[in-house]
Amino acid sequence: MTSVAITAHHDIIVRREAMRRLGLSEADLTALLTGVDCRGVGSELLIFGPCFGEEAATELHRRLERAGLDYVDDFFLVAMDLPDWLRLRVEAI
Repeated sequence: MTSVAITAHHDIIVRREAMRRLGLSEADLTALLTGVDCRGVGSELLIFGPCFGEEAATELHRRLERAGLDYVDDFFLVAMDLPDWLRLRVEAI
């Protein structure tokens, strides 16, 4: 398993398994999430972000759902208070 670092600024975590199931490529996902960089790549996860602000995150959430991805099962939005001296990593299980 590969872990990928996340930030506290509305990062979006997408499962590659869900992308495969729907036939979405990384390019398709990047197009859906225009304006947000793919900043982390793992064997089973892609991390996009940061997208600053709840309004921007909500719009990206809607785009992913319109593409057929289910919140929590296929993608997840991380937004929390996190000090600069702490780094969190995620990995698929």
